Amino acid sequence: MFDFNLQLSKKSDSENVLISQPIYYYIVFSIILVTILSTIILYGSSPLSIILVITSFIALTYKERWNFNRESETITFQMGVGFIYHTNTFKFKDIELIEKSLFIKGKKDNSNLDKKLPFYMSKYHSLKIYFKNGKYFTILTVKDYKKETLDIIAAEVSNITKKIIN
Repeated sequence: MFDFNLQLSKKSDSENVLISQPIYYYIVFSIILVTILSTIILYGSSPLSIILVITSFIALTYKERWNFNRESETITFQMGVGFIYHTNTFKFKDIELIEKSLFIKGKKDNSNLDKKLPFYMSKYHSLKIYFKNGKYFTILTVKDYKKETLDIIAAEVSNITKKIIN
Protein backbone atom coordinates (compact mmCIF):
# COMPACT_ATOMS: atom_id res chain seq x y z
CA MET A 1 0.00 0.00 0.00
CA PHE A 2 2.40 2.71 1.21
CA ASP A 3 6.10 2.35 0.65
CA PHE A 4 7.17 3.73 4.03
CA ASN A 5 10.77 2.92 4.86
CA LEU A 6 12.11 3.81 8.24
CA GLN A 7 15.28 5.80 7.63
CA LEU A 8 17.85 5.77 10.36
CA SER A 9 20.03 8.80 10.97
CA LYS A 10 23.67 8.68 12.01
CA LYS A 11 25.12 10.68 14.87
CA SER A 12 28.84 10.21 15.13
CA ASP A 13 31.60 11.33 17.42
CA SER A 14 35.06 9.91 17.95
CA GLU A 15 34.00 7.18 20.40
CA ASN A 16 30.46 6.24 19.34
CA VAL A 17 28.36 5.80 16.25
CA LEU A 18 24.66 6.09 17.06
CA ILE A 19 22.14 5.12 14.40
CA SER A 20 18.53 5.94 15.28
CA GLN A 21 15.35 7.48 13.91
CA PRO A 22 15.66 11.06 12.72
CA ILE A 23 13.88 13.78 14.68
CA TYR A 24 11.42 14.47 11.85
CA TYR A 25 10.03 10.94 12.31
CA TYR A 26 8.86 11.89 15.82
CA ILE A 27 7.68 15.34 14.72
CA VAL A 28 5.49 13.92 11.94
CA PHE A 29 3.82 11.34 14.15
CA SER A 30 3.35 13.89 16.94
CA ILE A 31 1.54 16.19 14.52
CA ILE A 32 -0.60 13.31 13.24
CA LEU A 33 -1.50 12.22 16.77
CA VAL A 34 -2.38 15.76 17.92
CA THR A 35 -4.46 16.35 14.78
CA ILE A 36 -6.44 13.14 15.21
CA LEU A 37 -6.96 13.74 18.94
CA SER A 38 -8.18 17.29 18.32
CA THR A 39 -10.57 15.99 15.65
CA ILE A 40 -11.93 13.43 18.11
CA ILE A 41 -12.43 16.13 20.75
CA LEU A 42 -14.20 18.48 18.33
CA TYR A 43 -16.32 16.03 16.34
CA GLY A 44 -16.50 12.87 18.43
CA SER A 45 -14.87 9.52 18.00
CA SER A 46 -15.41 6.76 15.51
CA PRO A 47 -13.83 3.31 15.27
CA LEU A 48 -11.53 4.53 12.49
CA SER A 49 -10.30 7.51 14.52
CA ILE A 50 -9.56 5.30 17.52
CA ILE A 51 -7.60 2.89 15.31
CA LEU A 52 -5.66 5.84 13.85
CA VAL A 53 -4.85 7.16 17.34
CA ILE A 54 -3.57 3.77 18.48
CA THR A 55 -1.52 3.31 15.30
CA SER A 56 -0.06 6.82 15.54
CA PHE A 57 0.79 6.33 19.21
CA ILE A 58 2.57 3.05 18.48
CA ALA A 59 4.48 4.66 15.60
CA LEU A 60 5.38 7.66 17.78
CA THR A 61 6.77 5.50 20.59
CA TYR A 62 8.62 3.05 18.30
CA LYS A 63 12.32 2.89 19.10
CA GLU A 64 15.14 1.41 17.06
CA ARG A 65 18.70 2.31 17.98
CA TRP A 66 22.15 0.95 17.19
CA ASN A 67 25.03 2.19 19.35
CA PHE A 68 28.57 1.22 18.32
CA ASN A 69 30.84 2.07 21.26
CA ARG A 70 34.56 2.14 20.48
CA GLU A 71 35.68 2.44 24.11
CA SER A 72 33.89 -0.68 25.39
CA GLU A 73 34.02 -2.38 21.95
CA THR A 74 30.34 -3.26 22.08
CA ILE A 75 27.29 -2.95 19.88
CA THR A 76 24.01 -2.24 21.65
CA PHE A 77 20.79 -2.73 19.72
CA GLN A 78 17.46 -1.58 21.17
CA MET A 79 14.09 -2.09 19.53
CA GLY A 80 10.55 -1.82 20.82
CA VAL A 81 7.51 0.29 21.51
CA GLY A 82 7.25 2.73 24.42
CA PHE A 83 8.91 1.37 27.52
CA ILE A 84 8.69 -2.20 26.24
CA TYR A 85 11.82 -2.76 24.23
CA HIS A 86 14.44 -5.44 23.84
CA THR A 87 18.17 -4.81 24.13
CA ASN A 88 20.92 -6.95 22.60
CA THR A 89 24.60 -6.34 23.30
CA PHE A 90 27.40 -7.82 21.23
CA LYS A 91 31.18 -7.52 21.33
CA PHE A 92 33.18 -6.37 18.30
CA LYS A 93 35.23 -9.57 18.51
CA ASP A 94 32.05 -11.62 17.88
CA ILE A 95 31.50 -10.00 14.48
CA GLU A 96 32.20 -12.35 11.62
CA LEU A 97 31.18 -10.19 8.68
CA ILE A 98 29.69 -6.82 7.81
CA GLU A 99 28.03 -6.89 4.41
CA LYS A 100 26.35 -4.50 2.01
CA SER A 101 23.86 -6.27 -0.22
CA LEU A 102 21.57 -5.34 -3.09
CA PHE A 103 18.14 -6.90 -3.54
CA ILE A 104 14.94 -6.26 -5.42
CA LYS A 105 11.68 -5.99 -3.51
CA GLY A 106 9.10 -8.34 -4.99
CA LYS A 107 11.58 -10.61 -6.75
CA LYS A 108 12.92 -13.93 -5.45
CA ASP A 109 15.73 -14.26 -7.98
CA ASN A 110 18.17 -11.38 -7.61
CA SER A 111 20.14 -12.16 -10.76
CA ASN A 112 20.26 -9.58 -13.55
CA LEU A 113 20.14 -6.65 -11.13
CA ASP A 114 21.35 -4.23 -13.80
CA LYS A 115 18.43 -4.60 -16.19
CA LYS A 116 15.45 -2.24 -16.35
CA LEU A 117 12.79 -3.13 -13.78
CA PRO A 118 9.03 -2.61 -13.84
CA PHE A 119 7.75 0.35 -11.81
CA TYR A 120 6.47 -1.87 -8.97
CA MET A 121 9.89 -3.44 -8.31
CA SER A 122 12.47 -1.33 -6.52
CA LYS A 123 16.16 -1.86 -5.82
CA TYR A 124 17.17 -1.76 -2.17
CA HIS A 125 20.54 -1.79 -0.44
CA SER A 126 21.04 -3.32 3.02
CA LEU A 127 23.77 -3.17 5.61
CA LYS A 128 23.90 -6.46 7.51
CA ILE A 129 26.07 -7.60 10.36
CA TYR A 130 26.80 -11.32 10.84
CA PHE A 131 28.05 -12.79 14.11
CA LYS A 132 30.14 -15.89 14.76
CA ASN A 133 27.25 -17.60 16.59
CA GLY A 134 25.16 -17.58 13.38
CA LYS A 135 22.93 -14.60 14.21
CA TYR A 136 22.66 -11.69 11.85
CA PHE A 137 20.89 -8.34 11.92
CA THR A 138 19.99 -5.87 9.22
CA ILE A 139 21.14 -2.48 10.45
CA LEU A 140 19.74 -0.37 7.64
CA THR A 141 17.83 -0.79 4.38
CA VAL A 142 17.53 2.07 1.90
CA LYS A 143 16.24 2.55 -1.63
CA ASP A 144 18.68 2.68 -4.51
CA TYR A 145 18.70 6.48 -4.72
CA LYS A 146 19.77 6.74 -1.05
CA LYS A 147 22.73 4.40 -1.42
CA GLU A 148 25.16 7.21 -0.50
CA THR A 149 23.57 7.40 2.97
CA LEU A 150 24.16 3.69 3.47
CA ASP A 151 27.77 4.02 2.24
CA ILE A 152 28.49 6.79 4.76
CA ILE A 153 27.02 4.79 7.65
CA ALA A 154 28.82 1.63 6.48
CA ALA A 155 32.14 3.51 6.44
CA GLU A 156 31.55 4.78 10.00
CA VAL A 157 30.62 1.29 11.23
CA SER A 158 33.66 -0.20 9.49
CA ASN A 159 35.92 2.47 10.98
CA ILE A 160 34.71 1.98 14.54
CA THR A 161 34.58 -1.85 14.47
CA LYS A 162 37.77 -2.19 12.40
CA LYS A 163 36.03 -4.76 10.17
CA ILE A 164 36.16 -4.70 6.39
CA ILE A 165 32.80 -4.50 4.65
CA ASN A 166 32.07 -6.99 1.86
